[in-house]
Amino acid sequence: MTRLPFEQYLAHLEAESGRFRQVLADCDPAARVPSCPAWDAADLLWHLGGEVQDFWAWVVSHRPQHPRDGYREPERPASYDDLLGFYDERSAALVAALRDADPADEAWSWAPEQTVGFTYRRQAHEALVHRVDAEQTAGTPSPLDPALATDGIDEVLGVMYGGTPAWGSFHGLPHHLRIDVTERGVSGRGRIIGA
Repeated sequence: MTRLPFEQYLAHLEAESGRFRQVLADCDPAARVPSCPAWDAADLLWHLGGEVQDFWAWVVSHRPQHPRDGYREPERPASYDDLLGFYDERSAALVAALRDADPADEAWSWAPEQTVGFTYRRQAHEALVHRVDAEQTAGTPSPLDPALATDGIDEVLGVMYGGTPAWGSFHGLPHHLRIDVTERGVSGRGRIIGA
């Protein structure tokens, strides 16, 4: 089992979000994001702050039955400095909402797991993935936390591929997959099968 304690997910969310912001603060706003070629650094900053962390802070704080139940998308700030300030506010709001919530509480998500705990885990990984995007954009890589990275593999296989939401689709290939997580001493064999 790779799951981490919820306080660790929260600590990772804060650390990864902080590193993301630190890297992008000194980055050219027009720098292209190698992993998302249609985006520049400003788009990446807006995505994590405005499209992701703002939304999940609202979900945890308001507990809607469905995300269309009152959520209003924020307006994207025009300047990069204002975008950084907006990111700071929305990232802090997500951390505060999670800190004030019980991970066992019910909360909407797009996955079968409908708890605040899902959001703790998913947002720690979301911040990690986009921190790596930011570092690639700025050319300033840093190591990944082995425990969070290992848990991320489990989340990708069990939630993202194994728990495809009704609005999505996954089309597997007829290949076998073996995953070895050498730093954590975990390995497994399996086959991803699409719907």
